[in-house]
Amino acid sequence: MSRRLIPYARRNRAGRLPLNPLQWYARGERERRQIIDELWSLLGTDNPLSYLHTEHSPVDANERLYLSLSVLPLDFARRMLDYVKDASQHERDTLQTTLRYVRSASDIRPVMSDSEVSRVELYLTGLPVMEALVGSNCDDLGSAMVNHAETTEWNAHRAPGATTYPNGYFLYSMIWPKARYASYETLRWIDEHALELARFRSVLEQRGAFDREFCELLLASSTPVISSGIL
Repeated sequence: MSRRLIPYARRNRAGRLPLNPLQWYARGERERRQIIDELWSLLGTDNPLSYLHTEHSPVDANERLYLSLSVLPLDFARRMLDYVKDASQHERDTLQTTLRYVRSASDIRPVMSDSEVSRVELYLTGLPVMEALVGSNCDDLGSAMVNHAETTEWNAHRAPGATTYPNGYFLYSMIWPKARYASYETLRWIDEHALELARFRSVLEQRGAFDREFCELLLASSTPVISSGIL
């Protein structure tokens, strides 16, 4: 496979390459590439348990994963590797899904900007709510994430309250995408009850907009009461 990133050779003042090959890489680039390769082996098809093996074209999926990994900045890549080493297989699968689906290909950079890292971090934080809403299947999660990212023009991390109340933000924006934007107080309350409310997605979507009194009634009611149509 061709590597997307070609390390920049650092030339001296005379415009010549250094004699020592170890100085050819920009500072930290060698370590970054080593971490990326290790992440790739743990998350990609080199891992026989990776979810990528179940995809229609594992090779293509593996290449897309490498493209996503190749743009990780050094510090973020370090933290990600520390997490992956102790993560369960499902956690690894959801991580690689997030990386593949919320890396916007519209703005190609050698390395992610701080803003792009913030976007990825937000979606990783919101994974529990997304799983509660759409299930744990990686294809379904990926579709939900990219749909949300496109709807928000890849700027979810800039939305007011999103990083402060991620559970509330994702529940609100996925169930009521056309509703008026929620206040901080609304997001704070939803954030506390997001995983419980996610069970009632279909009922809440029919409601069309956030209604705290109705949500409190749902949380206090049993499923049979809801399905009977009383609510």
